[in-house]
Amino acid sequence: RLMSPRVGSPVHRGGGMDVKGTVSKCLMVASQLKSLTFARLSLVPSFGMPSNTTTISSSSASSSVFDFYASTFAEFTAQYIDALGSTGNLPITRKDWLDDEVNLAQSEWMEREQKRQFGVWAGTHQEEEQESGADAGPRKVDIMDRPDCLEDVFALVSSVCDVYPAGAKSFWYVGEEQAAALSSEGGNHDEDATAATSSSLVLAPSRALQTLDLLQSDNDSSLFVYLSFLASLALSDGPNDGKETTNNGACVVHSFLSGQRTINPARTEGRRMNFLWTTIVGAVRWYAENLSQEEEDESAKNKSSGGTTP
Repeated sequence: RLMSPRVGSPVHRGGGMDVKGTVSKCLMVASQLKSLTFARLSLVPSFGMPSNTTTISSSSASSSVFDFYASTFAEFTAQYIDALGSTGNLPITRKDWLDDEVNLAQSEWMEREQKRQFGVWAGTHQEEEQESGADAGPRKVDIMDRPDCLEDVFALVSSVCDVYPAGAKSFWYVGEEQAAALSSEGGNHDEDATAATSSSLVLAPSRALQTLDLLQSDNDSSLFVYLSFLASLALSDGPNDGKETTNNGACVVHSFLSGQRTINPARTEGRRMNFLWTTIVGAVRWYAENLSQEEEDESAKNKSSGGTTP
């Protein structure tokens, strides 16, 4: 008896392939193979820049080719980071990776040491294994084996926006903001005034920006790379292609750093607002004072030893 596949028992998928896990692995492989670093150091510079020494026709052609490559890559990078954030596959920070590797090396060494002690007790240990594993200690972590981390995501966006500032708009959302206004007819404002609403296009934090902000807030080690990332987003024009100067990327980022707006309005409770202007200026002042103190100490040593400072 034939039966329509739309009725009856459900069709079982063969192989039991985990589609979500497969997609996650495909998204993570780029950071594991250091593709983000390759894109930042090799791919983006290969786009080149339009030459100013060529003729007008060839210069316009090279400029259009550069704009095509740069805008396409900026849009792809924004969509890729958004996919990483929405699926929970953004990489960890470099500090977290180093801590994990140090803990793993310590665990491996302790396991080898336990095996060696058991071999000594059982009389089955080898002298070569004893010499190589007993006194060597935990292995040293090779920094060259480090995959792309969260800081590399920030650096990639910064390099894309530096080369092609118009691409910074790809990392924002363009939304509508309702503004209430009063419109009146005639001269009697009390009787004829009516409330009206006007909508305007504004730049808003994208989902990827909100996710990156939350990850950064949990770890101060990536703070200054994150500030460079915000500086690159400030290069974006406004939602009306640069026609206004009060709603571009620089104004929005300034409102974040001034505490007037928040990147994650619904999830600000308990967060450390450690990237405000006061913190940035304080950090710059601290570095300036410490560097100046070192120069004064060096100058005092040179004077006491009879030397001269340049």
